Amino acid sequence: MTDLADVAHRLARSHGVTNFQLAARIRGRDYSAAAGPSSGLESAPVDNESAYPIGSVTKAVTATAIMVLVQEGDLELDEPLADILPELRSASWPALGAVTVERVLSHTAGFASSVTIDDARATDRARWISTYARHHDLALVPGTAFSYSNIGYVLAGRVLEAVTGMPWHIAVTELVLRPVGVKPGFVLHESTRPTVSGHVTTNSGRTVPITTTSLIGVEEPAGGLTASAQDMVRIAEAAFIGNGHDLLDAATRASLCRDRTGDSITGPFGLADGWGMGWARYENGDATSVWMGHDGNSEGTSSHIRINPVTGDVVALNTGSSSGTQMWADLITEQTVAGMPHSGTSLAPSRGPRAHPRASAECVGVFRNGGDTVTVAARDDGRLDLGLTGEDRVLIELWEDLTFLLDRESDGRTGPGDRGRFLRSASSKITHVQFSGRLAARTAEWIR
Repeated sequence: MTDLADVAHRLARSHGVTNFQLAARIRGRDYSAAAGPSSGLESAPVDNESAYPIGSVTKAVTATAIMVLVQEGDLELDEPLADILPELRSASWPALGAVTVERVLSHTAGFASSVTIDDARATDRARWISTYARHHDLALVPGTAFSYSNIGYVLAGRVLEAVTGMPWHIAVTELVLRPVGVKPGFVLHESTRPTVSGHVTTNSGRTVPITTTSLIGVEEPAGGLTASAQDMVRIAEAAFIGNGHDLLDAATRASLCRDRTGDSITGPFGLADGWGMGWARYENGDATSVWMGHDGNSEGTSSHIRINPVTGDVVALNTGSSSGTQMWADLITEQTVAGMPHSGTSLAPSRGPRAHPRASAECVGVFRNGGDTVTVAARDDGRLDLGLTGEDRVLIELWEDLTFLLDRESDGRTGPGDRGRFLRSASSKITHVQFSGRLAARTAEWIR
């Protein structure tokens, strides 16, 4: 069997990854590896204990903390958030009662994706939620569709605070991190362990560390943790197989795994095959091939965790480069991780013949998810470009079934989240685009 650590070192070199950290247990054998400077080329090297900003993997930890409260009887999954958070009383949403704990954790509560309102720099989540509820509608009817949402996890973090009486970072520490032996680390709070920097490579080939963060205070429950790869392994093992910890009982672990998107008109296409309570499901077609996990990105970093609750196999990777997502996609194809699904990566198979030009033309338009805009425009040759708010448009490869892949060969960034699809209504009109798990509705706007 090929040594997974050797594979990781080889892939880091081939993808130009500045630093990385691997922890895994496959078929009962442990693997670990770490390499590269922690912050700039002259800095101390990364080791197995170094902490990375793990981005959206934080959501899985926030959800696990909430499941501890559910297990202890302090919360119910079908409990409306309006019964827990008095600041939601300012909302005029007709479906407010349908915004439940379960739907928030599984991204089916109908919230838009991103925090964009003027007071986003505020750190008081209750005040932010009250303002948001007064001025914004839900993007979707709760329970009808999966649409990945950072806003939902702002509310999830606030639920933790309201029920425990503790700030979010202390609640996740006491409910999850300390019980499983993980030393707490946070992007926006003082920590005794240094945080590894992400890196970008300029067009001239110069590697530059990124030492600042764009994370805002209210979004901490969606992306505020720092952790090592081994920390992510410990958390996943405690959540799904116990491994000597009594964090969750068997019934709660099963609830954590169960797909909550089956009744939705859209699942988490491009990200995973299903979604449990805060953790994504990756499937290969049989019960023993279901893996749970999450991916996260921060400034120049990527983090990935997968665990098979049946076999106990687990793999975690942190990288300090924007090319780390492609390193991860290649890593999970190696024979040492046989059986791990490729869903959630650019290596998932294509969907058939290329789209007819007429179908491509139907996809042109402006789509919105809250404050985020997806613009689809036609090139002179009929091919399509897709652009997100604040980003340049990128060529997409569109297939006959209206699924697509971003063609990022020019910047080498094809990776998890780069798959999407267009959706038709019952009358065959293109009404939505789903990209990076976010569902955006067509508007009447013209492309400028």
